[in-house]
Amino acid sequence: MLPLKTSQKVVGVLYLSLEDDLRHIHVSNTLGVEPEQPNPQIAFFWTFLDQAVSIIERARLRQESLQVELLRQTDALRAALLSSVSHDLRTPLSSIKAAASSLLQQDVQWSEEERRSFAMAIEHEADRLNRLVENLLDMSRIEGGALKPEKEWYPIDELIHDVLGRMQPMLQGREVHTVLPADLPPVELDYLEIEQVVTNLIENVLRYTPEGSPIDIEIEANAERVLVSVADRGPGLAQADLERIFDKFYRVHVNHGPTARAKGSGLGLAVCKGLIEAHGGQIWAENRKDGGAIFHFTLPLKKTEEVPHE
Repeated sequence: MLPLKTSQKVVGVLYLSLEDDLRHIHVSNTLGVEPEQPNPQIAFFWTFLDQAVSIIERARLRQESLQVELLRQTDALRAALLSSVSHDLRTPLSSIKAAASSLLQQDVQWSEEERRSFAMAIEHEADRLNRLVENLLDMSRIEGGALKPEKEWYPIDELIHDVLGRMQPMLQGREVHTVLPADLPPVELDYLEIEQVVTNLIENVLRYTPEGSPIDIEIEANAERVLVSVADRGPGLAQADLERIFDKFYRVHVNHGPTARAKGSGLGLAVCKGLIEAHGGQIWAENRKDGGAIFHFTLPLKKTEEVPHE
């Protein structure tokens, strides 16, 4: 048994089994000590040991480098999470506090319409907080491999109508054009998860397009899958954004240049990707020829097995 050393540090142990007569081969038990009567066998053996030590040391250094890079990426993700989530929490909380404080003012006689406006603002911002928490929980399940869709056969066009009805207060002032064929087949899906996908995509349009610009939602189907498209008529997406828009914590900057600023938490589209892939579908984005961006996702019509997430 020989220790493998480098810089006085043991990096491994070599177990040596010799079939020849031990009187013909003498091997020192430490590296760095030359045999008294070198011969080709001994020289070969020492060269082999040097190479083994070098390979082990390189592998160790590579592993340490990978660990350092993993820690760096983890720290970067943690910083991005804290930055984006803290901003997205602070904004609705500030609105809720302002509305609640106004309602509690005893020296101001608010009209019934004004009180209703404050209450609706609180409800709207509370819903916004709830969606942020849902995205965080979904991302946690996706990352932990614990996402298991509870699928049932459901009409996808009814799901779209449900989402639009629930989001009606947010869609005021927007024209929503829908193309939903009457003969669409039911789709095997987890209602809550696909509802979250559609909600996130529509919210993304509301966040990055001018107020009052229309939203186009279309569904197509063939024998194997349904294709859902959510399109806007905003400024479109830069090529760099298209390549990373579904990455965790990636946020598109509005108005490129010195006044550029990021919106959102960078979670919504990443959650969409995880939920759609868990259903065996695909999701992607592209720019429209006549301006704006369009997001597509597919869901299989044939019964599929759950897609594991690592």
